[in-house]
Amino acid sequence: MNRLKKTRTISSFTLALLLLSGNVRGGDNEKTTPYVNPFIGTGAVENSLSGNTYPGATVPFGFIQLSPDTRENPEWQEPSGYDYNASKIYGFSHTHLSGTGVSDFFDVMLMPETDDLDVLAKTADYSSEFSHKNEQAKVGYYSVRLNRSDINAELTATTRTGMHRYTYPAEKPNNLVVDLNHSRDKNTWNTRITESQIRKVDDYTLEGYRVISGWAVLRKVYFYAQFSRPIQDLILIANDQAHIGLDVANGSNMRAVLHFAESKDPLLVKVALSPVSTRNAAENMIENPDWDFDKTVAQADNVWEKELSKIRIEGTPVQKEIFYTALYHAFIQPNTFSDSNGEYQTIDYTTRKLNAGDTHYSTFSLWDSYRATHPLYTLLQPERSADFVNSLLRQYDDYGYLPIWQLWGQENYCMIGNHAIPVIVDAVFKNIRNINVEKAYEAIKNSSLRSHTNAPFDTWEKYGYMPENKQSQSVSLSLEVAYNDWCVAQLAKYLGKTDDYNHFIKRSQFYRNLFNPETKFFWAKDDQGNWIEPFDPLRYGGNGGYPFTEGNAWQYLWYVPHDIPGFIELMGGKQAFEKKLDTFFTLKTENGEKNNNASGFIGQYAHGNEPSHHVAYLYNYVGKPEKAQYYVSKVLNELYNNTSSGYSGNEDCGQMSSWYIFSSMGFYPVNPISGIYVLGSPLLEKAVISLPEGKKFTVKAPKTSAEDIYIQSVKLNGLPYNYTYIKHEDIMKGGLLEFKMGKKPSKTWGIKPESSPANLPLSIQEAPKGKPLTELQQEFVDLKFGMFIHFNIPTFMDDDWADPDASPEIFNPVKLDCSQWAKVAKDASMSYGCLTTKHHSGFCIWDTKTTDYSVMSSPFKKDVVKEYVDAFRKEGLEVMLYYSILDTHHKIRPGHITTHHIDLIKAQLTELLTNYGEVKALIIDGWDAPWSRISYDAVPFEEIYYLIKSLQPNCLVMDLNAAKYPAEALFYTDIKSYEQGAGQHISKDSNRLPALSCLPINSAWFWKQDFPTSSVKSPDFIVNDNIVPFNEVYCNFILNAAPNRDGLIDDNAAESLRSVGKLWKNQGHIKPLPTFEKPIISHNIAKFKSVISSWSNDMNIMDFANDDNFTTAWQSNRAVKQPWLEITLGDTPQSFNLITITQQQNNIKKYRLEYFLNGSWHTLFAGTNNDALKIHRFETVKGNKVRIVIENFDAPPAIAELGIYNEK
Repeated sequence: MNRLKKTRTISSFTLALLLLSGNVRGGDNEKTTPYVNPFIGTGAVENSLSGNTYPGATVPFGFIQLSPDTRENPEWQEPSGYDYNASKIYGFSHTHLSGTGVSDFFDVMLMPETDDLDVLAKTADYSSEFSHKNEQAKVGYYSVRLNRSDINAELTATTRTGMHRYTYPAEKPNNLVVDLNHSRDKNTWNTRITESQIRKVDDYTLEGYRVISGWAVLRKVYFYAQFSRPIQDLILIANDQAHIGLDVANGSNMRAVLHFAESKDPLLVKVALSPVSTRNAAENMIENPDWDFDKTVAQADNVWEKELSKIRIEGTPVQKEIFYTALYHAFIQPNTFSDSNGEYQTIDYTTRKLNAGDTHYSTFSLWDSYRATHPLYTLLQPERSADFVNSLLRQYDDYGYLPIWQLWGQENYCMIGNHAIPVIVDAVFKNIRNINVEKAYEAIKNSSLRSHTNAPFDTWEKYGYMPENKQSQSVSLSLEVAYNDWCVAQLAKYLGKTDDYNHFIKRSQFYRNLFNPETKFFWAKDDQGNWIEPFDPLRYGGNGGYPFTEGNAWQYLWYVPHDIPGFIELMGGKQAFEKKLDTFFTLKTENGEKNNNASGFIGQYAHGNEPSHHVAYLYNYVGKPEKAQYYVSKVLNELYNNTSSGYSGNEDCGQMSSWYIFSSMGFYPVNPISGIYVLGSPLLEKAVISLPEGKKFTVKAPKTSAEDIYIQSVKLNGLPYNYTYIKHEDIMKGGLLEFKMGKKPSKTWGIKPESSPANLPLSIQEAPKGKPLTELQQEFVDLKFGMFIHFNIPTFMDDDWADPDASPEIFNPVKLDCSQWAKVAKDASMSYGCLTTKHHSGFCIWDTKTTDYSVMSSPFKKDVVKEYVDAFRKEGLEVMLYYSILDTHHKIRPGHITTHHIDLIKAQLTELLTNYGEVKALIIDGWDAPWSRISYDAVPFEEIYYLIKSLQPNCLVMDLNAAKYPAEALFYTDIKSYEQGAGQHISKDSNRLPALSCLPINSAWFWKQDFPTSSVKSPDFIVNDNIVPFNEVYCNFILNAAPNRDGLIDDNAAESLRSVGKLWKNQGHIKPLPTFEKPIISHNIAKFKSVISSWSNDMNIMDFANDDNFTTAWQSNRAVKQPWLEITLGDTPQSFNLITITQQQNNIKKYRLEYFLNGSWHTLFAGTNNDALKIHRFETVKGNKVRIVIENFDAPPAIAELGIYNEK
């Protein structure tokens, strides 16, 4: 079939759909699904690659891909199972891969037949010829008329079920084949079926399974099939032996032929699959409970419309057809791999269960998809992106390192590098929620240190490159591992892990060791450092046995996405780099054997495979944006079309499509984790991207003709924009990017050095930047008045300190209404709420993955934290959270704390600060308090503090520790706090720090049975004894209102609070905070160290000066004229940059601070300081000892604590 005829055949169907939709040009309400043409990429023309896609029915990221197979044993020629050039269909199987270079799956094939049962039982070939004239495909639907039987077959799908509708010709047998032996070619990839079974459950139901090896090492596939009519006759064929009258058969070659009574109504079949069990397959049928085929088709269309309409475009009908089909292909995988009950099969073939609301995914073609597909998901699928990352991390948990190419939950080691690493780092840097960042870092680090197949890191570390005689594909692998190492280094830097950063950033430069300065190519060395000869830059490698992977030296020359400026210099500068690029795009000479993946050529540029995908955009790095625009436009217009050969190479699970999606809008992620998109040549006249929180980012590029491919000027949000890149953060804010296009290159736009992405720093990802701390502290005190909400398992025990072994069964607030809390708080003129997410007994009232001791194990089974934050935000109130470090259930208490406990704390805080939006402040309790005795060393404060700030830089950290530390400074907290009931009272005269005072409206923090009838604090007392006087001295007042066991605030408390709102209104800002020292959060390295002094008072010896107790003190003897105190830090000099001197009485006036190093004393401070608490910050020094020499004092000095710190 010639190309023109094929184009007309496909696009005419699409055009008909567009006309039926009533809108061809486009608009905000135009449906997107009619533009999807599932036949694009399904068959090659003129010996080209096509895309290897399938036309069958699926839903976004679904487990089921129900599609026809046009070969008995599909192989690499049609790895999706379907070839548009074929003339036969062998059946309809339920699982397929989209766009891969290797075939697999094809599970549970059905084929409707009119031949007699005895004929069908004797053959394994049920194929039928078909014609494209009688074939249709659209989102969630496929149909074809089978020529031999004259049966019309229709297919649709839900996430975990496939649905068939077979219309048989009149007066013909209504038979059906169920084939479990159908698979890829069993002569390749060790493909074989080790066991399978078909069982008749009842007259309407079959179930079974097969265990099969192939590209995935071992797969277990379970099915559950229901029929709309009863089975009248059944023949089971096991290992070529036919059995009549059996209800179950087993074997390695299993089929069944079924007969149904003739009917004028179509036969409907529903098939649910599971990777876990037939029971789960049956439970998955809950997705498709009815027998309404058309309704299921409509539901699939609705689901696709929701996803595809996340980008709305304006362009020609053909452009829309290509664009929306590309978006469709990008959203086919990764595939759901967990059942409706949350169970999934792990890589070690065990079964685990997810937390409610989570989904586990597989089919990760990471060598392809990390480049543009996963970055696209971070824009359009942020929630799924978190599930994708967590699915990758689960393989690390069970396997020890992250996936390379994960298929059906198994590792197949296809391709090289470990590109789960950039996927994870990109998600972290783009603030994708619900990712445990510390866990993610652990996974990417260990996956870069633990040697595994095609990743000998010991060799990498030893030689600084991969020697070809030690590791095949050495050049490609060295370049890709160097990039992965750079990604690890960036996350290490983000988390403040300096040693790791230095290690991996050094490894990321190993790429230089394979650059040959004479040939200006990357080339292979042996383990002696010799260049391996002969060298032919045009010769291709495949997947082993040669230094390059699916490419040649020309195509891999440009793979240094993490250090493009450094590589430009290595190449000899910008002019040399540009000249080499020019040659790359124009050199047509071919030499040597070409790999099957090499296609879509422009010179040596091969768009048919991924290593070339970013290269056209590199012209922007040398100030030649017009050349980038030319070649990007050339690829968009010449290497994509709306025919069966619409892709110039394997579609590769969304990557080929994602390149088009980004590039047609005008930008592309050259370095996927950099947060930078490099500008190209926008093809579409308009694109509107729907972003989270209702934001939209619009791109406009109006054109007068198709020749308008060159950018003349750009505006961002109405202002001139001369950069040849745009930042991810600018897109996520929403806004308008406007291109002015023309037929000739601009002589002014984007050519200055400062316009280039090469002008950006190499390491552009830092920890999220927050507001200045002083600004956040001012905002906090300006809130003035808020609601503390003590609601947890003690609510149900009539005791503030709950039994640590109390059963979750008692937690059941059947009438919980957080909106009532929020409305009461609003009526009281409160500005915020703060909920006890976990109190001292360790019960978590959110959907945590860290423990079963949570609300999800209670009868209530709802995330209370989510209900609270949603309700308070709806009323316009700020959200704060309370969290207890002391945890008696999990034994987080003195003498029992382990690294596991610290990891638990980090994981829980990560969940709270990742899954619930912006948290204004985190109030921490049970830490370094006299009654908890958990020190800031046992649970490291500084580590936890920086974790919180890395997750939410604008979140204040407030530790309820005022009972211990002096009132003149912020020790281990951003806000000074006072619990009135514990005898802690702020000075209403002298306080100069941002502060919080707390008090319950009742007699206790948690609800008690007498609360509804007992008195509450009066509105006058609340306002005039607390809010007003505290606000005058920079103190916010938080009043606890404890909900009852139904989950409601009692009427008497609610009424008192409403009266407060009538008596007092928040009239705005408190006066500006005075100047004060920033918080001290580092470890006190002087604590409990050896100390000596001049003559002491007998009852107050020198050991009291660093005993971590501010109520004791060293006091000088009255006879000493120049007292001194000296602390020895150790034999090895210690770094420090902060010293604090806390006195019992403010008697010290003039003194010297000195440190001892290399045999002599050095002065840090000498002079007068009249502060009661003396704080000295200075440049970091090292010393073995520190001493204070007191030269002038009013009375014998008494030092409660001499603190020495090394602040970050």
